[in-house]
Amino acid sequence: GGGGGDGTSRPERQVIAKARPREIFHKRWMPRPDRAWRSAGARSGVSLADLKARINVIEEGYEFFLAYAAQGLTDDAASRAGVQLRDYLERFGAALDGLEEVFRPYLPAGDATDAALRVLKRDAGASRALVGLVAGRESVSSELIDNLNASIHVRALLTDVFVLAGPVGV
Repeated sequence: GGGGGDGTSRPERQVIAKARPREIFHKRWMPRPDRAWRSAGARSGVSLADLKARINVIEEGYEFFLAYAAQGLTDDAASRAGVQLRDYLERFGAALDGLEEVFRPYLPAGDATDAALRVLKRDAGASRALVGLVAGRESVSSELIDNLNASIHVRALLTDVFVLAGPVGV
């Protein structure tokens, strides 16, 4: 009674319909964070707050880039958003530096984790290279930022971060 073809109840479907896609993913399919992973991270000297801060910088940067791309600017020098853009590019690139090692203490040891972190390192490196290239340009248009956002490297990075952050609970 009241269930949908996907195994959800009517109230659950209403909550899901109002939630953001990431919230849906975390509520329905992600296991609860293992406390042993969190304590291992704390013992490593890498704080969970640092990991959360880096993830926030990446998410905020991507969202700012989307907004900047929508403005249709031909040059970043002519607007306040252009000054902000340079700051977001710098912070985004810095957040990627060594990101895989910030995740490591909060994930279970093993071959699967090692492989996933190698993928994250590769995708972060490719994204960092593109961000550095864009940041080094004298002029940055909305179109260029739109192409950065559309880059398979940046999209893969975001996916990596969301997949790895789920089990950590951040």
